[in-house]
Amino acid sequence: RLGGDEATLHRLLRRLAAEGDTLVSDLRQGLAQGQTAMVTGRLHRLRGGAGTLGLTRIAELAGAVERAILEQQVDRMTAQLQELELALTTFRAAVPAVEPPNLPTVAPLEWNSVQQLDSLLRDGNLEAVAVYEQIATALTARLGEVGGHALAQAMARLDLAQAWQTIEAFMDEEGKARIRSGREEDRARSTP
Repeated sequence: RLGGDEATLHRLLRRLAAEGDTLVSDLRQGLAQGQTAMVTGRLHRLRGGAGTLGLTRIAELAGAVERAILEQQVDRMTAQLQELELALTTFRAAVPAVEPPNLPTVAPLEWNSVQQLDSLLRDGNLEAVAVYEQIATALTARLGEVGGHALAQAMARLDLAQAWQTIEAFMDEEGKARIRSGREEDRARSTP
């Protein structure tokens, strides 16, 4: 489900392990305070996240606890919450053994290549595909996971208009950042 992105997988595994430290105690506290909606919401997100990561047992237990709460089955909920706690503890113990992959260094993004891509996309020129392929890794790193994925999908569909909108928004934000950075440098030079 993560498209083979090992770095994202490791980041998400570590995040879940860190959240798992306090998750069950937070759930118990929420239940004691009558915050059923908050508790079932967290369980629902845990179920989805664990499922995405292939942590089937945790996903199943989170779903079972959520259902038990919604069905007001206190005994079943208590037992399944204990099972979930044990599964999360086992998971947390295993995560440090999972080493992140050695990732290749991403080359810096050349602004003139982005401008060339923007121009080709604006004109609907299919040469944009070749330019995109040359800078895809660096561009995706700058766009972030969501923006990079959206751009990759648009390029794969040859939806040059959609890809152009993504690049335009990126260039607009980058341009504003460059202007701000230039102003800060000017202020720093003018300050005695």
